[in-house]
Amino acid sequence: MGNRIIEVYQVLSRPRTGSGVLYYHACRESKQNNGKLGEYFNINDSTEEYEKKFSYLEKEKQQNKHYYIKVHTGQIRDIQRTIDYFKDYHLYVTERDPWDTFLSYMFCELTNWEGPHKFADNTFGRWTKQGKQIANIDTNNFVLQITEEQVVKQVEVYKESMSIIKEITDNLPAYTIFDYKDLPKYNHTKPLGIDYESHVPDVQKYKTMFKELLND
Repeated sequence: MGNRIIEVYQVLSRPRTGSGVLYYHACRESKQNNGKLGEYFNINDSTEEYEKKFSYLEKEKQQNKHYYIKVHTGQIRDIQRTIDYFKDYHLYVTERDPWDTFLSYMFCELTNWEGPHKFADNTFGRWTKQGKQIANIDTNNFVLQITEEQVVKQVEVYKESMSIIKEITDNLPAYTIFDYKDLPKYNHTKPLGIDYESHVPDVQKYKTMFKELLND
């Protein structure tokens, strides 16, 4: 492909950082495409499935066929191969305060991921191939129990994810980092708007621990 940047925007992200909104924006901004593949890779893909998916993207790209995809850092198994694929595109990257991200993730775990999105009509649910799936979630009366083990694990995940993002972006000619608070505004979804901290028992203990580990 040479040094020409193809006018197709791809998304690299961590979960709970507004990646769905940024992916929607990437699709709208792109000028050349052959379709949307969404969150194309899955952390549960077998080695054979992963290889088949990646090979398909590479072969299609060689034929000047380009697809929008969103990739979470935890779905990346070969960083150099990922860099080689993204290098001809403009990459959009999402970022969000790691503590806020952690609490948002734990809330979704608490609700079994039934309501990771808030729609324009203020209902909660998720997007499926059939459209919106509404979930009955009480966002006012819940207790968000977290443990020290979860804090340690999520800090480790965050640091690893940021290392992957840095390695990829350091080797790309074109990328833009979007902060969660400044994401483009669209009507199909919006932030959940939940004050997670007010629902966490002994919140200052865990928040302090989280930030101390983050700075280690």
